[in-house]
Amino acid sequence: MRLPSIAPSQIAPVRIAIGPHPADTDTRISGQRSVDREIAVIPTPRLLNFETHGNVLVVLPQGDCSSLEAAVLDEELREILKQVTASAVTGLVVDLQQAPYFGSTMLGGLIKLWRSMKLVHGRLVLCNASPGELDVLSATRLDSVWSIFPTRAAAIESLRSP
Repeated sequence: MRLPSIAPSQIAPVRIAIGPHPADTDTRISGQRSVDREIAVIPTPRLLNFETHGNVLVVLPQGDCSSLEAAVLDEELREILKQVTASAVTGLVVDLQQAPYFGSTMLGGLIKLWRSMKLVHGRLVLCNASPGELDVLSATRLDSVWSIFPTRAAAIESLRSP
């Protein structure tokens, strides 16, 4: 499997606080002294990138989405949902080209996005689904709920027409 290249804009910082160190004691001040510690920033690739095309938001899952941690996915979904509610987004395309597999956690994330789009009277469509993803969507009958397009351009165009 070919791994996608990662651009700097696709990296979300993870902040790790470094706690007190045993050498940070000073007996001159009640046995302890206050020490400011720096926070290390470790870049981690995002699971979901997104971009806007007018009133259409395109979500781009990255890499193998077959075994995601729900908490990590939920955090990124919240960021996307803020975009949906804060702007005039009327359509959402999930472009699966860089994520050839997904599991139940990602499927749950897609359902959350779809429900959010319904609340704002928008639509969600998918594009570039792999044969395995099409099998999952067919088995869950979600292929009858969401339109699936072969290309991103076709998906975006479908959302621009009534």
